[in-house]
Amino acid sequence: SKTFTQVFMIIAPKDSSVSVLHSQAVTVQGAANMDVELYVNDSFIEKRKIRVDGIVDFLNIEVPSGNVQFEARLLNNDGTLSASLQRAMHILGTPSQISIHLESERIQANKNESIKGTVQVLDEWNYALQNGIITIGADSGFISSEDIDQYSRGVQLQLFEGKTEFEYRPGKNAGVATIFVQSDIVQASKEIILDTPIEPLSIVGLVSGAGNIASGV
Repeated sequence: SKTFTQVFMIIAPKDSSVSVLHSQAVTVQGAANMDVELYVNDSFIEKRKIRVDGIVDFLNIEVPSGNVQFEARLLNNDGTLSASLQRAMHILGTPSQISIHLESERIQANKNESIKGTVQVLDEWNYALQNGIITIGADSGFISSEDIDQYSRGVQLQLFEGKTEFEYRPGKNAGVATIFVQSDIVQASKEIILDTPIEPLSIVGLVSGAGNIASGV
């Protein structure tokens, strides 16, 4: 029994891995011809025998969204438990939360100004979605990032590992602008203050006057 336990291990999936697939494969290594039972979240799935090469595969295992725990139980010939191993992973769910971060909470209402921001989309377990598309827009000013789908409403941006960056440019009117983001059925918004632009002081007249005094005119 001790020898069996030493070679008994779960090869796949990797511990704490993250996947979008709801059909998973579990590969176990152990002593040939011994039986292994597979459980998912404490529910029995099936029993299979280890092949002569010391491997047994459990294929097309249906798993739910969220945190998933696989348990492989190695059985003795009389059916009693010899060893047990566990492996945890996460199956990404649908978008549940959107966070919007701006590098500043205010900007001058000047078309030449711009500000960068980041959007992150999470599932209900706070795991970042690996991919997907968000729609972003603003009620004042505009999003100047490249739109990957110009035929859809708003600006469409691609998520990479749950995040995407964008650039916002204000209009010429001071006030408050709201940036809107949508992913699937989830929405979020972020306000940004548009300050009145600071006009540079003109000193042309003062310089000209000083020149007149100096020349005695």
